[in-house]
Amino acid sequence: MPQDHAQAASWYLKAADQGFAPAQVRLGVLYNNGQGVPQDFTQAAYWFRKSAEQGNAEAQFDLGILFHNGQGVKWDSAEGDDWLRKAEEQGYCDGKVRIGGLSTIGPCVLSRDARDLMLTPPTSLEGHIDSVANIAFSPDGTILASGSHDTTIKLWEVVSGRLLLTLNAHTEYVTSLAFSPDGLTMASGSNDKTIKLWDRSRGRLLLTLMGHAGGVKSVAFSPDGRILASSSNDKTVKIWDLVSGTVVHTLNGHTDAVLSIAFSPDGRTLASCGCDDTIRLWDTSRFKLMRTMQGHCGSVPKIAFSPDGLKLASSSGDWEYPIKLWNAASGQEVCAIAPSCGDVVTSIAFNPNGRMLASGNWSGIIIKLWDTISGELVGTLPGHNGLVYSLAYSPDGRILASGSRDKTIKLWRLSDTSNWALDTTSAPL
Repeated sequence: MPQDHAQAASWYLKAADQGFAPAQVRLGVLYNNGQGVPQDFTQAAYWFRKSAEQGNAEAQFDLGILFHNGQGVKWDSAEGDDWLRKAEEQGYCDGKVRIGGLSTIGPCVLSRDARDLMLTPPTSLEGHIDSVANIAFSPDGTILASGSHDTTIKLWEVVSGRLLLTLNAHTEYVTSLAFSPDGLTMASGSNDKTIKLWDRSRGRLLLTLMGHAGGVKSVAFSPDGRILASSSNDKTVKIWDLVSGTVVHTLNGHTDAVLSIAFSPDGRTLASCGCDDTIRLWDTSRFKLMRTMQGHCGSVPKIAFSPDGLKLASSSGDWEYPIKLWNAASGQEVCAIAPSCGDVVTSIAFNPNGRMLASGNWSGIIIKLWDTISGELVGTLPGHNGLVYSLAYSPDGRILASGSRDKTIKLWRLSDTSNWALDTTSAPL
């Protein structure tokens, strides 16, 4: 019999209306995922509650997640924790973490409330008229740059939240931003196929780099500031000489759009990932392919090196494990994390000490903080009303910035991370 979610929803509804708890939770899942019925978190919460009140542990867990995410119900971490505890008491937990290739289902991890993590409520920066697709802190942490689908770049004073400059030069979505290590130059990439270099202090356009045959998806300066790398929908990564503005290397190998790139902290390796479901590591001394890493079952939109360069984090559309941590030297997967409900993870960022990884997802609403050794959920930050496109920590780690489809940037002023980070005395990966 061919798979037919609409027919499944019809039959689940008949049984659910008669009070059959397993059908109620299955119907809730269909509404949650938009399978066979329009996605409707309110309906999902309704059916999860019906089943949960009858003692169904899976429904209790799913309802708890909706309360933590503020989806279909008013955000309430305390009630969310209550439902998660009920599920845990029955031995149920879908918060899977796989470490070293071993898949386990352990007790539910109840995250810290946002009030425990933040010194003050988040600051919301408003001014863009479309999605905020990318954000980046200047190396000194005083300036935050934001790029938007409205084609503009805005520079914000971090301490006050004041808008300093609006830069207009791109003709399509601004997809990526990066500051040079000395903070004097900013690079921006766009779907208009160009990269632009800016004088940060005055907002003056210095140079336009042209060479990609498709939209530019990511830009990154090398740690020594001598070169700039860019990736594109044209399936290539290009390396640019910043003095002449010319391409010195074109890296071929990906078979689809290259969505994200990152230099290792020592500058010896460039990582790239994209729509071909792979991660590739390139030797920057010769710009030759060192390794192709496979393990995701969907596009890989974001990649990031840990500050010490030992780990590499990737996000994807994997249904089961959308966040993976890799040994950067060997390319071996060391930890895989399942945030919940198969949601696509759209953004990731390490904090400066490497203990935490922040993630944003397609459904938006909530940002999650993960311990990078155990893979455990440490905390949640609810507040956005749409997909979280980009995350960035300030250099001192005290502010996490997030950019969203809801057109806003939020600045989360965090408490001292050493007070709530999990133990990190384990041996290096």
